[in-house]
Amino acid sequence: SANALPTVDLRLKAESSLAARITYTSTSAVDNSEQTVSGTVFVPRGEAPDGGWPIIAFGHPTTGTRPECAPSLDPTLLTIAPIVTGLVKAGYLVAVSDYQGLGVEGTYHPYLEPKTAGYNLIDSVRAARTLVPAAPDRWAALGGSQGGQAAWAANEVAPVYGVGLNLVGSVSFSAPLNISRI
Repeated sequence: SANALPTVDLRLKAESSLAARITYTSTSAVDNSEQTVSGTVFVPRGEAPDGGWPIIAFGHPTTGTRPECAPSLDPTLLTIAPIVTGLVKAGYLVAVSDYQGLGVEGTYHPYLEPKTAGYNLIDSVRAARTLVPAAPDRWAALGGSQGGQAAWAANEVAPVYGVGLNLVGSVSFSAPLNISRI
């Protein structure tokens, strides 16, 4: 489902022809169960280029572990609105997953479980393409901190889990990694 975001950051709203809070189905890597996940989608203003707006799935940094810690529930997207605004202004359709357990009651957030967050990013692209049918199947993942881990995981699972989509690359920065061997 999708609902307009009437109280989103004014700079982001000015750059977007569509600003929506979405809910979509994804998969928990913990138990392979189907989960409802929330997030946001932002589409640039103007006419889409040939082939549609290029898609970036943005993985947000750590915001908490409770349902109310979802970026989609805050007008500033819990401080990432300037980053999303820059991407939209540059001509990208941006999908931001809240990740499982954030923004939706009735489940838990498997904090720092990368595969679930990777699935959530991939499925946010599918949801964005459902909302914007002219969007291409090509996409990129970008994220920092917990989102860097999500972008990294999305890259790893995309060949199998991302069937029907074409991941062109991922960028991860400040990703929490397993350093137990150090």
